[in-house]
Amino acid sequence: MATGLVLGCFGVWELTAPGQWTDYVPQIPGAHLQAIPLVVAHGWVLFMLAVAAWINFRPAVTAWLAVAVLAEVVAALVWGSGITSTLIRDVGLLALALVWAIEETGRAPEPPRPPRYW
Repeated sequence: MATGLVLGCFGVWELTAPGQWTDYVPQIPGAHLQAIPLVVAHGWVLFMLAVAAWINFRPAVTAWLAVAVLAEVVAALVWGSGITSTLIRDVGLLALALVWAIEETGRAPEPPRPPRYW
């Protein structure tokens, strides 16, 4: 849940103020990509991962996708700005997502529950 909360916060921030995040988009030599659409797309990915985590949708898949997205963030930060406090924070988030993914992978799936009617 906590990793989902962090993913959701960053996703909403990227969606509501993408211009503040364009400095984190790595510059690819020869590519003429606009930074704001990339930030918005990344924000949607983060937000959808957060929703999937909150509703417990395929938790192992969601956790491994979070690992992949956070690994991409860490790689972009290393490439773009080197070792910074932001990189250290995101390495910590990557480690938490990796623990979540490993934990979910080893867990047996829960049997379906009958619907509750109240």
